[in-house]
Amino acid sequence: MKAMKEELRMSVFLLIITTVCTLLLAGGNSLYQKALAEKEKELRMDILRTFQVPFTEDTFSSTFNDAIVIEKDKRTTYFFSLGASRQAAVITTGSGLWSEIEIFLFVDIDTLTIKELRVLSHGETPGLGGRIEEEWFLDQFADLDISEGVKVVKERTDVPGEVDAISGATRTSDAVMLILNKALDGVMSKSRQE
Repeated sequence: MKAMKEELRMSVFLLIITTVCTLLLAGGNSLYQKALAEKEKELRMDILRTFQVPFTEDTFSSTFNDAIVIEKDKRTTYFFSLGASRQAAVITTGSGLWSEIEIFLFVDIDTLTIKELRVLSHGETPGLGGRIEEEWFLDQFADLDISEGVKVVKERTDVPGEVDAISGATRTSDAVMLILNKALDGVMSKSRQE
């Protein structure tokens, strides 16, 4: 009898612990999903702003759906403007030296230039490869001529598409170059299909 009471008490205790843990995990997941949705909304608003598409908070969703065509492949999402000028925004992921690097870029297809580059996430070495998110590195890509692709080099020679590599982070610099060129190839091939 005493053993049965102890087993019942243990079962009730385990049931309570399991229920509490399940509720905590469900709540955490709900918060994560809300944060993810908010991040996605902010990125999409940035795309509309960059494409100079007017919208309000109330008209955001319908405006986005009317102004943008989305295409996806394995690791890249392309957002093409349906406006008069041919523009694309790209969110892409590729392998860095130590981590996945997630990049967000805006491309003017008509002028073959990168308008803006952002690093959304990475796990590269702070102070070395982690410098890919520093302003001086990213600013090099503003209005960068991509007619011959992107080349990360130790010393620029005025060849279109060249940017300075990060000293001491050659592999991360090369990884960014590969990620960008793959995304740009996708933009060019998909924009010809339209």
